[in-house]
Amino acid sequence: MFWNSPYFQNVASDFITLALLLGIGGVAYRVTNRQRLVSFFRCASERTVVVYLSNLVIEQWHSKDMDGSIRSYHGSAVPAYELDLVAPAFALFLAPVPGLEGQRGLLGALALRDILVRVAVSPGEVADVQQSGTLIVLGSSGYNVAARLAEVPASQPFATLDPRGYIDLAHGRRGDLAGADIAMIQKLYHAERGQWIFHVAGPTRAGTICAYFYLLNRWKSLAREFGPAVPFVKVLRVSEIDVANPQVVYSAGGVPPDGA
Repeated sequence: MFWNSPYFQNVASDFITLALLLGIGGVAYRVTNRQRLVSFFRCASERTVVVYLSNLVIEQWHSKDMDGSIRSYHGSAVPAYELDLVAPAFALFLAPVPGLEGQRGLLGALALRDILVRVAVSPGEVADVQQSGTLIVLGSSGYNVAARLAEVPASQPFATLDPRGYIDLAHGRRGDLAGADIAMIQKLYHAERGQWIFHVAGPTRAGTICAYFYLLNRWKSLAREFGPAVPFVKVLRVSEIDVANPQVVYSAGGVPPDGA
C-alpha cells in the first residue's frame, strides 16, 4: 500500500512534526520574547508597523550620476543608507517558528508572519501619513514629515531635532545636547490619531543609524526600563570608536497615556 512507501512515511512524519511544533509554538509565543516584542512596539491590535523613510527633493540639473557628471533628474530620492535599514526591521518582526530553527528544508524556512511590516517614503503632507499601525520614523522633520507627528508639546517626554543639530526637550534646550555626535530615540502616543510613534534621528547619518539600531537591538532593555506602554526619550552621544555602544546622556520616561 502507498502508506508503506518510504516517501509517504517521510512526508507524513514531517506533517506530524509540524503539527506538534506549531502547537508548542503557539504556547511559546505567549511566554517568550515574541509577545513582549509586539507589546513594546504597540502593534498587538492592528498588527502593522510602517517604517517611514526620508524624502529628498532634487531640483533639475542638481543631481549627479555615478561618474560625478551633472544630470537632469529631478524629483524625489531616498537616502541610500536608509534603504539599508529596512531589512533589519523585517528581520526583527519575522521570527522563526519556535522549535523549527534547526530543521532543514521547508520546515526550517517557516516563520511567524503575524506582523505586517510596510515601508513608505515620506509624503508631502502630514495628513497623508498612514493613520493606522505603529510608525517607525527615520530622520528629521525637514526630510520626513511623519517626524512632525512626534513634535507634540504634550505632557509626554518629547524632543525635537532642529536644523542646527540641537536636541530641544520639552522643558527647554540643553546646551550640551548638541553636535554632530548626538542622536535621539523617542516613543510617544499621538492621542488625536490614536497611534504610537517611534522616532529615531540625528544631525548626521551616523546618529540616525545609531539610534535606529539602539531601538531595534535594545528594545528588551528599553521595555524593562520603561515598560511596554510608557512614552520615553533617550539622547545618545555616538562614539566614532565604538558606534555600537553609545553613551546615554539624557533619558526620561512619562506615564502610560489614557486609552493607549
